[in-house]
Amino acid sequence: MRLGAFFDRVTPYLEGRIDHAEASAALWPGDPAHGGVDGERLAIYARFCRTHRFEVLALFSATRLGVLARAGDEAWTALVEDYFVAHPMRHFELFENGAEFPDWLREQAEARGLPAWLAEVATIEWWTWRAEYGLDPEGPGAGEGPLRISPHLELRPVSLDLADWIER
Repeated sequence: MRLGAFFDRVTPYLEGRIDHAEASAALWPGDPAHGGVDGERLAIYARFCRTHRFEVLALFSATRLGVLARAGDEAWTALVEDYFVAHPMRHFELFENGAEFPDWLREQAEARGLPAWLAEVATIEWWTWRAEYGLDPEGPGAGEGPLRISPHLELRPVSLDLADWIER
């Protein structure tokens, strides 16, 4: 099998869009052992990928607590999985893959029975992470000169005293 065909067949599984049986059927057609040892190894790697999806969105801890309090663990799990179906990981810095989560949550909140302000909590959490840990901009003069405020720092309007709520 050519490398491109392999990735076409394995990527949906590693992104959580299809299950092991479907991936195995695509990779090892007609093999009742589902790829044998290779199939078992693939399942381990898929669990690793799933764990990373949850680790990426762990930076949204207050958002997660809000979802858990209002809709339960299954709702948070569905949010994580559905977010990464809509926004597959593509960035080498794992947490950068969560950049679209606040806007995506804003679009999803009503349909999922969640309060709209949770997207504001996610926005604060994202920009806090970005300002504290995000990659520095590249280019001429980057990282040189006197100490200065992160270029990721932004003033953003919010409708509630979310900073106080997050501190609790």
